[in-house]
Amino acid sequence: MPKINAYPAKYYRTIMGSVLAGTSLLNLALPVLAAGTTAGETISNTATAEYDNPGDPNTPFTTKSNTVIITVAKVAGITNVPAGFKNLGDPGNSNSGAGGTVLTNHKVEFLFNVTNTGNDATNIFIPAIAGLVTTGLTTSSIEFSTNGGTTFQARPANGIVENVAANTTIQVRVTGTVTATSAGAPVSVRLGDTGSNTAPNSPAADTQNQPDLPDTALSNEVRTETATTPTVAGAPANGQREASATNSVFLGSNPKAMAIIRKTNTGVTDANTTLTPTFTDDQITYNLSLEVASSSPTPRFTPGSLAGRNYSGAGTNPEAGTITLTGGGSVDNSNLILVSDAIPTNTTLKQAPTAPNGWTVVYTTSNSATTLPNAAAWTSTAPTSPTEFAAVTRIGWVYNANSPNSAIAPGTTVSPFTFIVTTTGLNATSGGTVANIAQVFGTTAANGINVFDESGDSSPANLNVDGSDGPGEGDPLSTGVADPASQGVDANNNNTGSGPGGEDNVLSINAPGTILNGPVGQPAASGDIFQPGTNDNNHDFQNVAIAPDAIDATSDPAAVTFTNTLSNPDPTKALTNILLQPIQPSAISSTSSINSRIPNGTIVTVNFQGSSATYTYNNGVFTIAAGTPIFIPSLSPGVTVNYTVVVDLPAAVGNSTDVVSNALIGGFPIPIVAYKDSDGNGTPFLTNGTTPETIANYTVNQLYKGYLKLIKQVRILDASNNVITGMDYLNPNTDKKPQPGDKLEYRVVYRNISEPQGGSGTNVILNANNVVITENGALLPNNWARDNAPTDGNIDTLNVQGSATDTSTGSSINYLINGNATSNGTIDTGTNVTGYKVNIPQLAPAGIPTTLNPDPATPSPGDRTFVFRRLINNAAPTTP
Repeated sequence: MPKINAYPAKYYRTIMGSVLAGTSLLNLALPVLAAGTTAGETISNTATAEYDNPGDPNTPFTTKSNTVIITVAKVAGITNVPAGFKNLGDPGNSNSGAGGTVLTNHKVEFLFNVTNTGNDATNIFIPAIAGLVTTGLTTSSIEFSTNGGTTFQARPANGIVENVAANTTIQVRVTGTVTATSAGAPVSVRLGDTGSNTAPNSPAADTQNQPDLPDTALSNEVRTETATTPTVAGAPANGQREASATNSVFLGSNPKAMAIIRKTNTGVTDANTTLTPTFTDDQITYNLSLEVASSSPTPRFTPGSLAGRNYSGAGTNPEAGTITLTGGGSVDNSNLILVSDAIPTNTTLKQAPTAPNGWTVVYTTSNSATTLPNAAAWTSTAPTSPTEFAAVTRIGWVYNANSPNSAIAPGTTVSPFTFIVTTTGLNATSGGTVANIAQVFGTTAANGINVFDESGDSSPANLNVDGSDGPGEGDPLSTGVADPASQGVDANNNNTGSGPGGEDNVLSINAPGTILNGPVGQPAASGDIFQPGTNDNNHDFQNVAIAPDAIDATSDPAAVTFTNTLSNPDPTKALTNILLQPIQPSAISSTSSINSRIPNGTIVTVNFQGSSATYTYNNGVFTIAAGTPIFIPSLSPGVTVNYTVVVDLPAAVGNSTDVVSNALIGGFPIPIVAYKDSDGNGTPFLTNGTTPETIANYTVNQLYKGYLKLIKQVRILDASNNVITGMDYLNPNTDKKPQPGDKLEYRVVYRNISEPQGGSGTNVILNANNVVITENGALLPNNWARDNAPTDGNIDTLNVQGSATDTSTGSSINYLINGNATSNGTIDTGTNVTGYKVNIPQLAPAGIPTTLNPDPATPSPGDRTFVFRRLINNAAPTTP
């Protein structure tokens, strides 16, 4: 058989197709072509994506990438991947526990598949026991099999398995006895020493098919060596290759305390007895409760009891902070559970909080912006003056889990933790929002594992709903200082928020005698659309989407209905002479050119309680075309009502992800203003035409025609995975002429371009749910995983095992094998992979990117990437 990289010096071209259907440029890693592919053969690649629109999850949206055409080249290498694990049980006790949970003293086997992905036979070197890296294991033997694991033989004395044919796998078996003792501890074997080895059981790309140079032939490597009887004499053109992998399991099931901290507010009490509110003396009462749940959302953990941490500043693993208990409290602070709550921005602590029986209130004046709760200096000495209360930055409650007390058992709920704050920094005339989040810090009694949770949801221990780990206490989102735009919001004030980490409790305090106009159910919402950083209730928004046009097609989009909510927050006075109407975006933006975001010919109809008014938009102006303006004679005190806005875009309008004049079209925003027409001129401005009415509020109804943008890029790597000069992602594809031995790396940069959450966190946003990006190389017009003419019995590209990666949180990659369109699961089976499906549970809005041509190293914040590599197949033909 010909040897990998022993090939003629042929070139191939890469051609990027045009942007398809109004916007989506899918950037999938260019497939590296598989062994045996004829030089000069063209390989075509078009990727697709499907995603659910929250407004209509039963009608998925679809989009395509541009088509990438390449001309074939050839590469070679070796892969080494975990191939399973077997628990033989305890040999000293009749092999008890065989096949079950791994425990101390069990005998175990770790399997690895080592594959010659070259185009010629090669010798493969396997290290001896001394060359392995193990954790929690004493190794007794290393063997190999050439028949798929049916029979094994001892590793040769010189470590050489001779003449392994191209595209042939040998299986390596490592046997040992478990020595790990702590529940949840890893038990692992690393075979080889290449790359980071940071991805047990699913090798990282930098562990596979790496050059053996510049080091020498080391005793701990898994590497190729020139075959004893090669088909083609001489060393491979790209040099010898090596690969490594880590096969790992965990000892037993790890107990973990399933702590849940919950928080609600009881609303606002206005302490001002005058007729004119000032918003500088309102009082907010917060109630917290702590539950130690008796069930776990993931089999990784069994529910355990909640114990404390060491806040003495000395001893075993103390926290960075200290808690000083005085005034009759226990002086033993080595085992304290801490519930912490930062005093919300624009408020101060009014009085001493209340605590459940057995708990002690503590205070800190450490700077909340720079000092985390478990690193602060706490004291149980209560403030005694308004000045001292105003200096408190966080309040907390501690429980001493030392004897005669005990750890809090699963199934226990502790409450109430109560405190009151006074508003001091809100706008004196218009009010604002107050956001807050609570945290709990402890450990699991059985093993001392740290436990941390944040309020706003019902998931324990800051786990995500699916049981995966959410942000830890050291995460930048987990400071305990509320930030609704990044942390999310418990919009219903009942701990039903969802998302990574905790969700803020947000309370809007608005002035009587004003009007509130916002998204459905959220008239007091605040945001920053058109004006980043403003976060006021004139820049809130609600997003809705319709399906994008197919590639090279246009349509007349169907009309879309928004529901908005109007409110009179004054509990004593009615609002009169209220008008509702659409208005040009520049009315609430400092950028007049933003008016061009609305296509000429857009029709907007406002409906309220049987009345309707239809407007047509042209050249920056809404003109009434039918009906009469919506007029509300009176809105009673405290009343909230809904109205609808119907947006009908003109025919042939582009997709929101289309590029026009080097800019994305984006969403189509329709601001709606509700105002008291104090001068009777029928406009939201006073008679002089420039000063807005005193009582007015804006909200934006924004329509997107598709909102998932895909960009496909390619760069060329040499055999050492270095980018070849002039062949990076940003260089013109016509300048990329890879030579034999190079690799094609495809990258899909994808992004939800819709408006991200802001302000109070109660705007209506467009998550892209259940996103599936598909690359099927066996389904025409794709042909990169087919045996194209002239056929030789081999598909034209080989998967580079471990190279497929995706950067979205919670994403998974499914692998298509042997030309099947269905998934073979999340196991990268090796060279027979013929396609990829990336499954992304949810892609949050990221807004318009900073560049339409993502940089090779640093895509815009909010961009996500899917990358894979493929090797040009250079195996010997299997057909005449």
